[in-house]
Amino acid sequence: MNETIEVRWQGPDLPGDYIGFVDSATGKATRQYVYVGNTKGGVARITSPSVPGRYELAYFSKREILARVPIEIKAVTARLQAPSSADINARITVQVDGPNNAGDLIQVMTLDGEPVRGRYAYVGNHADGNVPLRMPEAAGEYRIGYLTAQVLIGSTSITVGTVAATLNAPDSVAAGSRFEVAWQGPNNPGDKLVLLDSAGEQTKSYAYVGNRPEVATLRAPESPGGYEIVYLTGNQVIGRAPVTVNDVFASLQSESSVLAGHRLAIGWEGPGNAGDIIRFIEPSSGESASYGYVGNSDGQILRVTAPLDAGNYRLEYTTAGGRTLATRPVEVVPAPVAPGRLRVLPSANLRLSDRDAIEVILDASGSMLQRHEGQRRIDIARRTLTELVRNTIPDGTGFALRVFGHREAGSCRTDLEIPHAPLDAAAVSEVVAGVQARNLAKTPIAASLARTEQDLEQVAGERIVVLLTDGEETCDGDPAEAITRLRELGVDIRVNIIGFAIDDSKLAETFSRWAHLGGGTYLAADSEGELASALGTSVNPRFQVVDASGARVVDAVAGSGDVWLPPGDYVVTAAGRSYRTKVTSDDLTTVTLE
Repeated sequence: MNETIEVRWQGPDLPGDYIGFVDSATGKATRQYVYVGNTKGGVARITSPSVPGRYELAYFSKREILARVPIEIKAVTARLQAPSSADINARITVQVDGPNNAGDLIQVMTLDGEPVRGRYAYVGNHADGNVPLRMPEAAGEYRIGYLTAQVLIGSTSITVGTVAATLNAPDSVAAGSRFEVAWQGPNNPGDKLVLLDSAGEQTKSYAYVGNRPEVATLRAPESPGGYEIVYLTGNQVIGRAPVTVNDVFASLQSESSVLAGHRLAIGWEGPGNAGDIIRFIEPSSGESASYGYVGNSDGQILRVTAPLDAGNYRLEYTTAGGRTLATRPVEVVPAPVAPGRLRVLPSANLRLSDRDAIEVILDASGSMLQRHEGQRRIDIARRTLTELVRNTIPDGTGFALRVFGHREAGSCRTDLEIPHAPLDAAAVSEVVAGVQARNLAKTPIAASLARTEQDLEQVAGERIVVLLTDGEETCDGDPAEAITRLRELGVDIRVNIIGFAIDDSKLAETFSRWAHLGGGTYLAADSEGELASALGTSVNPRFQVVDASGARVVDAVAGSGDVWLPPGDYVVTAAGRSYRTKVTSDDLTTVTLE
């Protein structure tokens, strides 16, 4: 029963002719048949009925039976061996001895025979007969059944019991800070620690326990108050620990005025968390004119380049989550000598070592179906990505492609479409051409970024991750946290973010912060040409600019745009090489990396 068999046939082979089973007792045809036009060499492959009994195999042509042969379909059985008990949500191994027909599976079911949703595994995926199977999230008595064509042909019983986890966390932490939680628990695949707010709702702070055994790192919310850390296995809470998030404060000190385009030394006190910035705010618009990350401070002094336009501004200490903790007025006055521009270009040919790799994360969510300049955004993205692999990245370079939004509507699914391997531009182009955005598909940016750890785990050199997206995270993830965790791996990784058709300045600023956390650059693109340029720039090397005092004043990607600097002597460094140059007033200075 339910077995695929071969049938040799001879017949007229007219359009619509087919071979099928007929129940000998009723004379009625079953649902198992195959069109002879789809067979080769006079041999048809057909699946037998799932009900034992006597049948005929018949050749049908124009609704007439031209030939028939009797056949008996025999019942089959399967034997299962599994542990007598297991914890909730645990993964066990079931030893299976059965027919292994196409589509056969083992399924956890209640004692009444109701299948437990999501708790099944296909037998054919495991040739050795050892099939991993996840247990239910609710304790109780269950059976594991072997199903062929939805017919139960064997089963075994199992008791699923409860399990507990213990958490050891600080009593209190500062808002926005990262803190460690020691844990003991089952460590099932997908188990995680999650921070809940006072209403019991999940925040965006979570950590998968399997990433770091025994200790997990969480990021405190920026809103002070009482929270709870829970250990989740599946959707079941098996451990809890309270934590209080304390409010944080900041202060700023600086001169009351600064020359346009010159750097202002700003003394600060505050939390100093990753992603916190001090910025110049243009009062009339409320927009950022320039900013610097407190993580780049020399002690408690951060030097931020003043805007080029003179006027009254406001300094703000802003947290990674967008809270303003301190402000200070400052006047930008015209500089007596106008600044100059520095342009740093990459070498004519991109060079990456055989130890390095590039992974592109492509957004194919519903928003990419919107039209931009008369074309769908996804069509523009496909063309420019194809151009990148054909004309910019050399064949043989380590390459991977991850895509989200193209498989399921309403889903947070993310798929590694091209695993890490030497670049084959033709093969990549073919895969990219088949990517279609889906309406209502979501944007799992954080999950996609987190997966790059496994995607590129075999890469010994630099890992360049390029995220191309047109929107914000919509799957309740925390991209900033995902990027921070990648950087904590201790490997050489850079996350560049390309925002396509982004007209929200706050979202663009968020992308810029994420890129900074990833040691990369945010690149904005509002046309097909700009997107192609941004993709090309995203795989270029980084460079730094040091002024005459030895202070680093620029950290960017070659080709990402001109930098305005006060006239003077500078040193550009990249890939272990130095290039001395002079910036002059109202002039463009170009440095090309070799």
